[in-house]
Amino acid sequence: MGNTGIQFNQSQLKANLQMGISRLTLMKNKRINQISIAKDEIATLLHSGKEEMAMVKVESIINHENFITAVEVLIMFCAQLNERVFQIASASKCPPDLNITIETIIWASTKIDSKELVEVRQNIGAKFGFDFCRNAAENRDGQVNSIVRDKLVNTVPDEETKVVKIQEIASEKRIDFVFKHHIRKEIQNSHMPPPSQGGFCQANNFPPSNNFPPPNNFPPPNNFPASNFPPPNDFPQGNFPPPNNFPQGNFPPPNNFPPPSNLPPEPPRTEMPPPAKFDALPSVPNPNYQDFDIDSLEERFKRLK
Repeated sequence: MGNTGIQFNQSQLKANLQMGISRLTLMKNKRINQISIAKDEIATLLHSGKEEMAMVKVESIINHENFITAVEVLIMFCAQLNERVFQIASASKCPPDLNITIETIIWASTKIDSKELVEVRQNIGAKFGFDFCRNAAENRDGQVNSIVRDKLVNTVPDEETKVVKIQEIASEKRIDFVFKHHIRKEIQNSHMPPPSQGGFCQANNFPPSNNFPPPNNFPPPNNFPASNFPPPNDFPQGNFPPPNNFPQGNFPPPNNFPPPSNLPPEPPRTEMPPPAKFDALPSVPNPNYQDFDIDSLEERFKRLK
């Protein structure tokens, strides 16, 4: 199982568990990609009517899915053990509540190609003894998780499992495929959902509720009249009489408002005089103004040159 000179190292165990989670996650993603590629290949085989080749190809998909299920459980166990490393460091024997977790990781380290899980196994063996690791690797106590134990063992799937998986792939890829082999066809028909015959309730055969009356025939409540509601006793019927303090007919004009014909005449309009006109200001000669002669200016320029 390992070298007896190995000593327990708490920090190394924690680091190996964290790296083991990363390695298992990479393995899971790789298998997911392989499943996607294999489904496309099976869809091509179903389109071509190659039933036997599809039955062989689907075995790898089933094994990949089983591996992914087991790896997801192992990732959970490694994360749990990573949180409880301090408890392992202070214990002389394997804690009972961690027995399944530790033995499952040790057993899986012999089935999965992961260097990190092997180092975890050796580190735990240095703590609890290598006989403990040997018993866990062989599952002598039967403490290994049943899901991991069953899913990591590569076995040939039975005929029914392969037929159901091909039917799922055909439904996912929207391929109308029917098996030619009569036994496979019977298995396919036994797993087909019943066809819908109308509405939602008819397709699922839901019985009608007994406490609901038929539609459009709901009886009125006992304390509520069905029709022709009687008016209140204190509410008058017919033509309502006008209020006593409200005059009827032609309303008389107010006493302080004269009739239109007796209005006083308008005052006479007065004409406004036109604005006064202002004469233009007389021009005042500028004593400093001097009229220049062009000829004299040209002579001055010539002299300057």
